[in-house]
Amino acid sequence: MRFAQTPLDARRPFNAADIPSFLGDPRWEAICDLIPEGVTVVDAGGVVTYMNTSAESLNELRKTEWIGRTFEDFVEESCLRCEALRSAWRGAQRLPDTAVRAGERMVSISARPLRDSQGLPCGYLFFQRKLSSPSAAQSAPARDAGERPLFAASALWDEAYRIGLRAIDMNSRVLLLGESGVGKTELARQLHTNSTRRHGHFIHVSCAGIPESLFESEMFGYDRGSFTGALSKGKAGLIEAADGGTLFLDEIGEMPLALQAKLLVVLESGRVHRLGSTQPKTVDIRVIAATNRDLEQLVAEGKFRSDLYYRLSVITLSLPPLREQKMLIGPLLDYFVALAGERRGKPFALAAECRPLLEAHGFPGNVRELQNLVEYLAVVCDEVAQIKHLPRQVGLARAPLNDAAAQANASPAHPVSLEGASLKSLVREFESGLIADAITRYGSKRKAAEMLQTDIATIVRKSKLANAA
Repeated sequence: MRFAQTPLDARRPFNAADIPSFLGDPRWEAICDLIPEGVTVVDAGGVVTYMNTSAESLNELRKTEWIGRTFEDFVEESCLRCEALRSAWRGAQRLPDTAVRAGERMVSISARPLRDSQGLPCGYLFFQRKLSSPSAAQSAPARDAGERPLFAASALWDEAYRIGLRAIDMNSRVLLLGESGVGKTELARQLHTNSTRRHGHFIHVSCAGIPESLFESEMFGYDRGSFTGALSKGKAGLIEAADGGTLFLDEIGEMPLALQAKLLVVLESGRVHRLGSTQPKTVDIRVIAATNRDLEQLVAEGKFRSDLYYRLSVITLSLPPLREQKMLIGPLLDYFVALAGERRGKPFALAAECRPLLEAHGFPGNVRELQNLVEYLAVVCDEVAQIKHLPRQVGLARAPLNDAAAQANASPAHPVSLEGASLKSLVREFESGLIADAITRYGSKRKAAEMLQTDIATIVRKSKLANAA
């Protein structure tokens, strides 16, 4: 049926069912026509009831010809054909920002269902906006189903993606293990984006980032009057927000022990209790958890519930650190350099001589460190990042050590003479060689101290000891 075109009454609360009358007012229609985003309203019967001027322009359609026609025809005949929008409308679901190509343009579409005061669907509202940089959007790495631009070069990552995607589609819970910065969040996002739940929300919860005093209300929500300072209408929690989509519990090992039992109830029953409520709410969520801690050790120490651990670890995927996946460094460099170039809005490249040094670097911070390093280079250099632009943690590998330092760093197959020498004197000799080489290479003791990540006083003192010897 159509929206009821009832006049607005200032004495009663405004609700979604009043939107058509609200937009039908010539004064507000004039204002909406000034909005740069396209706004379109569809009623409960699937009929287009409103379009602003921007929506006309973006869709290359005249609203006078489309008001009163069906939404299905609108999606089919406009230049912004988007199956995701059609699917979300049919299921009365929210649609997060989705990029759609329209000829030479890229347009972002988002939408949400409208509900009346009784919570019943009464229409659909969607927004469209032209992306500010169409060329960047066209050249950005693909995010279509089946494509994994970051990790395709690694057999281990490819297998983790393949197994994880199958698990999510089968509603099996996934636990991602790996060091900090290894890419657990990125993998979780890709699993959601390419799964059958991609039209639902991806709710990223950092269990370490929520104060323990607020954790229960943030995760499970609350009803009105539950505690001092609570909103008068209550508030849905993060678990409810993930209904129909994916709940990503990052740093799950940091979840307070007292609240793990409540999460266990949600996983077992599919129902969530808000604070102060006696009526549970049923939720349909996919769950991905991640941690860089040893959960089995936490279970043994009594810091993590064993029953929750087994509920979360139906499918456990261990992600290797970047130092064990050197073949990823090249593709990741290309990926992050391309993204940095888009953000800069002007050309950015990495000199070929930088790559061997970066590929030899240990990257203790894993993928996150590599991404931050590329962003740093994009800021400090003009068009091409050279060796001189590399940060100091990579710069120590720029040139070979001098002969004295190389001899002190000789391999066990050709050891230095140990006759009459103590360990202390050998360490001092090796250290002196490194300091002397750093001073020679970088031109000053202060610069040498920076590159060796120590203070200038230590360099001066140890240099004097070496000269005295």
